[in-house]
Amino acid sequence: MRDNVVVGLKWKSVISPCGGGHIFSGKPAPASVEGEMNTFIKVVGLVGLLSIGLIPLRSWGFISEILRGGRRLVVVAAITLVIVAMAGDGIVVFRIFKCLTQSYCGPGIASGWIYLAMLGMFYLLFECSMFLVRKAGRAVELRRRG
Repeated sequence: MRDNVVVGLKWKSVISPCGGGHIFSGKPAPASVEGEMNTFIKVVGLVGLLSIGLIPLRSWGFISEILRGGRRLVVVAAITLVIVAMAGDGIVVFRIFKCLTQSYCGPGIASGWIYLAMLGMFYLLFECSMFLVRKAGRAVELRRRG
């Protein structure tokens, strides 16, 4: 049998280092924080909406650029990156499709926006990864020439 006083003390010791803020207190977040998060999710969600078409398009251009003059390791890294990006894009687009076509989308009204925001963050990560692979390819090319 558990002693409620001890459990309460332990729970308070967990809450107090966190400042006892809005996470555990049950109080709603301030309106400014809620508005900023809402704006962030919608902006990244719009990026995700655009990325549904941009990921395949950018992948095609990226692979054709790398195949023209890249070394074998850079080509393998690029192809792996594109495969992962296309798989991730497909998974999230399928979730969005299910959200739009079924009666239940998720626990809240914002579930569709959250799926789009996940896709948007995935796209931004994809763009950063493409940039790094291009930089690595250029560095390898400069070493080979110099």
